[in-house]
Amino acid sequence: MAQKRRRFLTGFGRLAAVVLSLGILFPVSASAVELAVRVTNLRSTDGIVHFAVYDAADRFPSNGEWIEGAKVAAGSEGALVVFRLPKPGDYAVAVFHDENGNGKFDKFLSALPVEGYGFSNDAPVRLGPPSFEDAAVRVSPAGTDVIIRMRY
Repeated sequence: MAQKRRRFLTGFGRLAAVVLSLGILFPVSASAVELAVRVTNLRSTDGIVHFAVYDAADRFPSNGEWIEGAKVAAGSEGALVVFRLPKPGDYAVAVFHDENGNGKFDKFLSALPVEGYGFSNDAPVRLGPPSFEDAAVRVSPAGTDVIIRMRY
C-alpha cells in the first residue's frame, strides 16, 4: 500500500511540475476587471436599455463591433450592468434606451435620435457620435464605476 501511495505521489509530483512549468512558459493573462455602468435620467420605464463596451477607436461606436454588450429592462432608478473585462485599460461605453422595444436605435429622418442615448464621460455629441478618446474611461485593476446620464 505504501508503495502504491508513493507511486501516486511521484506521479502527482511530476504532473505538478509539468503544470507549474506550463504556467511559467505560458503565463496566465491578468485577471478580469469590473466596469460597473449605471444609466440615469431615463424618460420612462418602458423598453430596454442597450449597453455596448468598446476597446478601440476604429470600432467605436459601430453596431456589432463591441467587445461586451448587455440589455437590461428600464427601471424607475435607471439601469445597471457590471461588465467583466479582460484587462485594465481604456474603454468607451455607448448606451441607448429602446423605449418601444423594437431592438433598434430609432432616428427621425435617419439622423436625429428619437430615443435616449448616452456615452461614458458624458462625451460631447456634435454632428455625430463622440470620439473614442472623448468617451474613454480608464478601468483600473480595482475596477471602475461609470454613470451615464441619458440624453434625449
